[in-house]
Amino acid sequence: MAENNQNPNPDEVKCFHLRLEETNGGQEYSHDTLIIARNLQEAEEIARLHVEGWYDDADVKENEPGFFELDIGKIIYIQMELRETTREVFMSRMLENMILNPNDLEIPKPKTLVVVGGGCLRSVYSAIETEVELIDYDEKDHDPDFDETATDARIEQAVQSGMIPIFGG
Repeated sequence: MAENNQNPNPDEVKCFHLRLEETNGGQEYSHDTLIIARNLQEAEEIARLHVEGWYDDADVKENEPGFFELDIGKIIYIQMELRETTREVFMSRMLENMILNPNDLEIPKPKTLVVVGGGCLRSVYSAIETEVELIDYDEKDHDPDFDETATDARIEQAVQSGMIPIFGG
C-alpha cells in the first residue's frame, strides 16, 4: 500500500462507514469506524486489515465476503458492513447513538475562541459549529491604538470562561 500513502486531490477521497457486528461467546458487540479511502475497493482492504488485527494472536478466516471467523482459543464471529457516507452524516449518527436526550432539548454548543494572525484562519470560524469570538492579532500591524496587553487579557478571560482557544498564524 506504499503508493496509497500519496495525498490525492480531496475531491478523490471518500468516507466509508465501517460497522462491525461481533459475536463473542454469548455477547454481541457493535463497532463503528470511519474509513477514509479513494474508493470502495481501498476501503474494503483497509477494513479487512482492521478486522485481521482485531485480536493480536487470532487466526482469521473470511468464510464468505464480509463474514469473519477469529480463533483465539474460542471462536469469535465478526460481520462487516461497509457503506459510503460523509464525515458529517457519520459524526451525526455517532452523536445520536451516544447522547441520551429523551426530552429533545437543544444541546448547548461550546464556545470557541479563534486567535489569528496573518488572516489564514479567518475562514475556520465559519466552519466550526460553535459560538466563536475572533481576536485578530493582525490589528497590531495596522492599528496604532492596538493594545497587545489588553488583547492578551481578553484571551485569558475567554479561556477562563471555558472557551476553547485555537491559535493560528
